[in-house]
Amino acid sequence: MRQQLMLAYLFCRAADTIADTAVLPPERRVEFLELFRGQFESGPDSSSIQPILEWAKSATGEGFSPAEKDLLENLEQCFEIFSGYSPRDKAIFKQLLTTLTQGMALDLKVFPSEKEAEQEGKLAWLQSDEDLDRYCYFVAGCVGEFWTDLQLEHVSSLRQLTREEFLEEGIRFGKGLQMTNVLRDLPEDLRIGRCYIPFDRLQAQGLEPQELKEGLRVEAGKTPSIRIDLVEKLKPIYSDLLDLTLGHFEAGWRYTLKLPRRTPRLRLACAWPLLIGLETLALLRKGTEELLMGERLKIPRSKVYQLVLASSWRVFSNDALDYLYRSLEREAKGEL
Repeated sequence: MRQQLMLAYLFCRAADTIADTAVLPPERRVEFLELFRGQFESGPDSSSIQPILEWAKSATGEGFSPAEKDLLENLEQCFEIFSGYSPRDKAIFKQLLTTLTQGMALDLKVFPSEKEAEQEGKLAWLQSDEDLDRYCYFVAGCVGEFWTDLQLEHVSSLRQLTREEFLEEGIRFGKGLQMTNVLRDLPEDLRIGRCYIPFDRLQAQGLEPQELKEGLRVEAGKTPSIRIDLVEKLKPIYSDLLDLTLGHFEAGWRYTLKLPRRTPRLRLACAWPLLIGLETLALLRKGTEELLMGERLKIPRSKVYQLVLASSWRVFSNDALDYLYRSLEREAKGEL
């Protein structure tokens, strides 16, 4: 399944590049995403993505890297590889890319453009926990779904697993990782006009999204600051969302331990983002005030290497792996 994973990454990266490039207005980005999605809904057709290819070739590179430009210019090669896949693999890709691009297009329609947020102060927000959960599925839960179906299709030792339960846990796995991003990137998202903290939760604490954006003074390249009273009101909301995220992580951990011990690389591929994520959640739990005051919280590279080493020699034992996970989980819960 290695080639399928690499190709899926390139397709997702291409969609992400289209969605994030500030040099195009949002409506044009949505148009390109719909053209891209059509390749999976009705089959690859190089003529239908010519507007994307022509734009990528003529663009100066502003707003995206040379590698991303090169990827967009060579999308036809990616679709040639995709065309050779089995009907089942194509269906798995279709589910991933149609869901992901729908989520990206919805984001572009709901939230203001970068220019509107920075120059006009515009802001949009999610209304409820259900909206947040839906968003996390569209941008990350569907990746857990893709990963699960691809494994079940290509790894014979997994076929004894019940797809329904395994799939649900895989989706929650992805949601947990996206929730980590939401919590870590709160100040930056507010700066660009996006509030992923549900309005219902803010209102319960006597907060308004616009008040939060105005109270958090963030300018590109400068250290942000925020009113202290807003920090105190946000703390309980933030703590609850950290607990919600840990619930998703727990489902992802059950998912990981269900993978047979004779598939160590698959087990580690699942364990590493969860273990690194727990360290990140622990930082956010301890440093909520620092994060909201503008400090960028990130675990050091040396810690990542320690986690990789500690998990690698434990990979054949569920008990040993679980001991490592639980020790990190207690810290992420604030119990240590």
